[in-house]
Amino acid sequence: MLLYAGVMLNPLLPNIPAFVGVRPDKRTFVPAIDQNANMIMKVFASGQIYKMVSESAKNKFYKHIDTKGKELFLKVVPETDVSRYLEANDICKYLQVNDVYTNLIIDGYPQHIYGDMMLLASEYVHGRLADLTIEDMKSIGMLVGKLHVVLRNLPDRKLIADNTRERMNLIKRRAELVKNGSEYGPQPDRIREMLIQEPKFFEMLSLEKGSQPLHGDLNYGNILITKNSGSAIVLDLEDAVHSQYHPEFELAFLIERFILAAETDTENIKKLSKALISSYLTQQDHTNDLFPFPLDACLRVLSLRSVLLLSEMEEKGIYVDSDEWHKFFSLFDKAVKHKYLLEEMKFII
Repeated sequence: MLLYAGVMLNPLLPNIPAFVGVRPDKRTFVPAIDQNANMIMKVFASGQIYKMVSESAKNKFYKHIDTKGKELFLKVVPETDVSRYLEANDICKYLQVNDVYTNLIIDGYPQHIYGDMMLLASEYVHGRLADLTIEDMKSIGMLVGKLHVVLRNLPDRKLIADNTRERMNLIKRRAELVKNGSEYGPQPDRIREMLIQEPKFFEMLSLEKGSQPLHGDLNYGNILITKNSGSAIVLDLEDAVHSQYHPEFELAFLIERFILAAETDTENIKKLSKALISSYLTQQDHTNDLFPFPLDACLRVLSLRSVLLLSEMEEKGIYVDSDEWHKFFSLFDKAVKHKYLLEEMKFII
């Protein structure tokens, strides 16, 4: 169990999000002078600590540059959260061996810095957030296509399936409580309406329908385009330890976060989505049953799953920022709005 603000957390519940909103703004690093930085410097003999600053950043991210210019990306996390990062790191090692580049925790970490806080370190990746271009969508499609192929053969996939079932059981319990009048969250009646609108919610998330291990959180900040080659790399696989669903959910999520969240022109949305999905397919050894569900339904189901988890967190005494509730209610509504456009995606390849 994880500890947050004095409350024991179920490890199947989401981490506090790293950034506010759907698309984090530009990240910069400035010399750090806070308590974390002072404690981090005790780990290093020399060099400089920099802190990530961004209007949307919420987590504690840092960078260390030594006297020779070597850069490390640093995260400060609670000790009780370390096991999740180490499980994710095992998945990252498997990906790396199979030519899917990601960020690994380097040897010698985690290290204790103070209280119950631990320091994780990985090589700093020089990259940028994706632009709304055909080239970047192709790079992302190729990356995720290969990622899914490799994850299908992950040695620990049974453990991931078991973790996913356990998480879904938690969500089913929460859904029943909501149906029966649970008042957690700012709009409990809205959650009840969403459940009524999605009668196939649990059927779609079944592990029996072509499911496989997935990344689980391919949001806009978890894919970078490298400065040297222009290829895409994937970051932060903590959610992969309990994410086994049909890969269509991850494709729908990519279209939502990388395209629909930033582009309003219908023709551009179609062109960018075609580039992403077509490139994804070049990495697949089969394309049968790639879209067994309506894409808009996938997005609505993902948003509903998220608000049920937020409701569970609030019942456990964990504060959930109003921005998080608003984000998922808005994404649900946007999926409804784009229903017919999303259906066209299946026929533009």
